Amino acid sequence: MATDEFYALPDGGYLITMMGGSDGHARGHVVEFDKNLSLLKEYPENPPTDGFDPHGISIRPELNLMVTSDFVCPTTTLDIHQGGIDFRGSIRVSNFRQRQIQRTVKIECTVGTIDVKLIPHDREARAFTAGMLDDHLYLVDTRKGTAKVVFDFAIIEKGGWPRLMEVTGDGRRLFVSMNQAGKIAMLDISNPDQPRLLKALDLGPGSGPHYIALTEDESQ
Repeated sequence: MATDEFYALPDGGYLITMMGGSDGHARGHVVEFDKNLSLLKEYPENPPTDGFDPHGISIRPELNLMVTSDFVCPTTTLDIHQGGIDFRGSIRVSNFRQRQIQRTVKIECTVGTIDVKLIPHDREARAFTAGMLDDHLYLVDTRKGTAKVVFDFAIIEKGGWPRLMEVTGDGRRLFVSMNQAGKIAMLDISNPDQPRLLKALDLGPGSGPHYIALTEDESQ
């Protein structure tokens, strides 16, 4: 079982994504812990059988909305596995309070959707996800269950592996780590349908940026 991202709950507990089950294979879960890190429950009770391997997680409690992104079947990344890596390409839209999946948004290709971020204050309850393998940024309509390409990271560097993301509280800036490129992309997403590149910070060869965190005032 691979522990990936988490969401801090108001009561001090956590929701943590698990890509695989106890044997490392799909199906994964979203696991809830209390503030003392005692296991409370795993969701959903009956996980989907179509590649449910959640890695990214994002929540808008005021909309009773939770989204997770399927990334990869963990055991297929091991050297002992015979065959290629089994990447995923889907976003799960869930009822936050019930922790139940309502719909699945399938990306056209198996692209490795490692992260997902809901856009704060967006009236249409949309989200962004990145295809690690195809260099694309997708705008996800959680209500209609659709996704479309709105930005191509290849203009920064082809095969740069866009991975984890962070969005500012005002919903106007999106930061995306590009693991293979060694860069962090900053996008203006004030118009989510047409993100605009503001800067690509080059961290140097072999830097492999993965996780992104902003300061409390989001100035850095």
